[in-house]
This record gives sequence, structure tokens and C-alpha cells, in this order.
Amino acid sequence: MNSRAYVFILPMNAPGDIPDDFGASLDGRTFERGVFLPQADTDWYTQTPEYPARLLLLNDRGLYIIAHPSSGQDIVELNLADIVQFETGSSLLSGWIQFSTQVSKLKLRYNSRASDRLEEFIAVVRRRWLYSPATGRLAETGRFGPKPDIKFRNLLLGALDRDELVLAQCFSAPLRFQSGLMLLRKNKWLPGHLVALTSGNRLIWLNDEYRGHQERYAGITISAPTSLFRGCSVETTPDHSNLIIDFADGEAWRIGIYAPESGCEEFSRALNASAGKTKNGAETAFWGGSRR
Repeated sequence: MNSRAYVFILPMNAPGDIPDDFGASLDGRTFERGVFLPQADTDWYTQTPEYPARLLLLNDRGLYIIAHPSSGQDIVELNLADIVQFETGSSLLSGWIQFSTQVSKLKLRYNSRASDRLEEFIAVVRRRWLYSPATGRLAETGRFGPKPDIKFRNLLLGALDRDELVLAQCFSAPLRFQSGLMLLRKNKWLPGHLVALTSGNRLIWLNDEYRGHQERYAGITISAPTSLFRGCSVETTPDHSNLIIDFADGEAWRIGIYAPESGCEEFSRALNASAGKTKNGAETAFWGGSRR
């Protein structure tokens, strides 16, 4: 059967699970486990899918990302050690995974219906990516700002592995504001943000910003290894604060905090202290060991 007709995400645990029309693409490549992602849905108006069916296959070094042969796309081999940030997100049935390296970003879209198999696979990939033989001294340093609302509590629970603990966190709730004049004024929302240090050798940034604005049904999780952390600071403006987290690869999270009493300054100090950073950025200790 043509796998372009499949509509569900399927596990790939052995060569025999690979759809026949992908068979030649393996060309001797071996894998431990993987998933099949269906192509985008089509209808009378969109007869050409927005993205092809794909295989994501994991081996001891990294990932093979294989698009359906009919797409003409090259096979991508991604070494886990080259990944500096890892993003997953969804808004209603639109889901995506994004792998960032120092030289490129690779974004894979999928339909998030019945995505349990993919979430299991992502958890395995993430644990292997973040593996560190020496975690150093990681201790809980505090929760700053208000308690997360039910949406962000569930996002955080979904982002954490079974035995992963939150060591420090800062939460800024979505904030309503009005725009326009007089009778034309409308209620709008600024996105919420939750940033956390975890026992899983990573920093997590959760938010609900989708296509440039706050989206009630969106949830985005961005992870970065603590081994790349280089410092945290807060930039204050008249109407909000920017929580800035810098990484060794040159990337930085710049998070606009508009909600009052977010605790972002206390969180920044605690994060720097936990990583052994002094105020001028010098290191007195270091989180974790290097990744494989």
C-alpha cells in the first residue's frame, strides 16, 4: 500500500515495519527505533500536500530524517551532538518539531492527532540528546513569580520526563490588554511564559505564542542543555522586562515579561548562582559534564 495514504503516526521498531515505498531509501542504514509521520491532509482544494510523509529513525549517533521518495528531498543525517536546541509545539491539530544546530534549523510539521507514539519517540531522543555522565550538584533553588495556571501546569507536566524534577522556575501569566480607540477598543492577550531549570540537564522555555500572538490552544516547548548555559540577565524597560538567557552557541532566549511580580530578577540570580556564575559572568563552578 502507498504510505502516502496513511493518516496516523506509526512506530517503526524493525526494518519490517518500514513501508514498502520507503524501502530503497534505507540503503543499508540501521536504526534502533523510529516513527512514521503521515503527509499533510489533502482535499479538493489542496491536492498537493504541504509536507511529505517522513520517517524519523534513531540510531546510536543520531537521526535519519527520510522524506517520501516522491518528494525528491534529500535524506538528512543529524548527529545528536550537533543539536543545540530542540523545540516541539502544537496548536490544535498543527504540530511541529524543530532541531537547531549552530548552522541551521530543521522544522518538521505533522498532524498532531493520535500523537502518543511520536511523543514517546521524542522523549527517547531527548533523553539521549541530553545524556551527561556527570550531572554535578543540582539542587532545587526556588519557584519565582505566581503559581502557573492550569494550562501551563499541564504543559510543564507534559514536557517533563517521568523522573525529571523542576529545580527552579519563573512564570509570567498571559496578560490581557486593550488596543484601539473608544468604541473600537478590543481585548487582546500577550503570551504567557514559563522558564524552568530541571534535573534532566536542561533549561525549558514554555510559551503559548503562535504566529506572533498569544494563542489559547497553542503550547510550545523549547529545550537547551545546561552545558551550553552562559548566563542570565534581566533588561528593564518602562512597560516590561526582558529575561535574557545566553548560550555558548551564540543563541539567546529573549523573553518579554509583561505580568507584574513575575520574579524574573530573583530567578535570574538563582539561575546564575546555581550554575556558578558571578555577576560579571565568570565561572566558579559548572553544571554537568559534556554531552556525548
